[in-house]
Amino acid sequence: MWNESFFSAPQLKRDSLGSMIDYQKLTGTQIAGFLALGLLVIGLAAFAPLVARWIPPILGVIWSIAVAMVLRRLAQLGRPTFLLRIMAVVVGAASLLRILYLARHAA
Repeated sequence: MWNESFFSAPQLKRDSLGSMIDYQKLTGTQIAGFLALGLLVIGLAAFAPLVARWIPPILGVIWSIAVAMVLRRLAQLGRPTFLLRIMAVVVGAASLLRILYLARHAA
């Protein structure tokens, strides 16, 4: 006899493998972990020998963009965002200035 229950079992719905992250569904803990990881990578990159000139400012720009992307979600969660906005602007601006300086004096 066939096992009909095997074939009639309900199927689970899954997201496609190439789906984008929905930043609206991130929890506060996930956001904090994401930001902490970014700061850790920037801190570790500062100790790399030759690449240290370029990686921190590039990661600083990436971090600022990531913060800008999650600020709205943090505001919806009722978290204060004023200082984080200021940090993102300062880190982004300083990083861009450092990149421009390195590009100009790379020779």
